[in-house]
Amino acid sequence: MFTVYGEITPTMACTYDPAQCAADTGTPNDAVRFLLGDTELSCVEMQDEEIAAQYSTTPTTLTQYQRVYQTAALCATATYRRYARLATVSAGGNSVNPGPRAELWKKIADDMANAARVASDLSGIGVISASRPRMLPTWGDYLD
Repeated sequence: MFTVYGEITPTMACTYDPAQCAADTGTPNDAVRFLLGDTELSCVEMQDEEIAAQYSTTPTTLTQYQRVYQTAALCATATYRRYARLATVSAGGNSVNPGPRAELWKKIADDMANAARVASDLSGIGVISASRPRMLPTWGDYLD
C-alpha cells in the first residue's frame, strides 16, 4: 500500500514466471513481459493489470500467440508515450533526461508492432505503431 494525496491506494501486482514466457503456451502476462524485457520486478514498466487490460482488447478470434504480440505492441507504445511526454529535470547538480528511455521504448514499440504484423499473418489486422505516419500527398504533388 502507498498513499496518494493522503489516501491509501492498493499497489498493483507485478509478477513474472520465466517458465511461462512462451507466447503460444505460457500465460499472456508472462509472455508479454518477456517480449518487452520487462522482467526485473523491482522496476517494472507495466503492471500485470495493465497488461491484462490490453490483452483483453485484442480480438478473441486470434490465437494466443497473435494476441500476445499485439498486446506487447500496445504496451510498448503506451510506455513510449509515457516517457516521451516527460521533460528533463535538473536539481542540485543532478539531471534526469527521459529522452533516451523514450527512444528505446519507441524502438521496442516499433519492433513489437512489426512482430505482431508477422505473427498475425493476416491482412486487415491493425496494429499500433509508434512511428509517425507518412504525410498524405497534397494537390501540389500531382502538378508538374
